[in-house]
Amino acid sequence: MLFFQKWTKLFNISREILKKLGCFLCVIMGNEKFKGNLFQNYCIV
Repeated sequence: MLFFQKWTKLFNISREILKKLGCFLCVIMGNEKFKGNLFQNYCIV
């Protein structure tokens, strides 16, 4: 059970990192390239 909790926490952390990375890419490359892309959910710009 403890093992499972650690993996869940790790998964959540990496998901947060991916969200931030997606938003970062959006800012760099411009929102237009990401229209309709899964990254667009993470973009606030």
